[in-house]
Amino acid sequence: MKAATMLKIVTATVLLLAATLLAAVHLFHRAEVNNLVSQAEDRGVNYELTIHNPVLYTYSFLPE
Repeated sequence: MKAATMLKIVTATVLLLAATLLAAVHLFHRAEVNNLVSQAEDRGVNYELTIHNPVLYTYSFLPE
């Protein structure tokens, strides 16, 4: 196999893995935020939610 072909395969594999991990982080953070919000609302707790990065869904959740 040529070196250029191997490089393309490795690059595609790395990009696919990175995209999969990015999607997993986003989904887990989103589920965690939904859980925090629903629990706070069920208990009548006021909160401040800030989404810092919509791609990774990083957030700050501050109950009052």
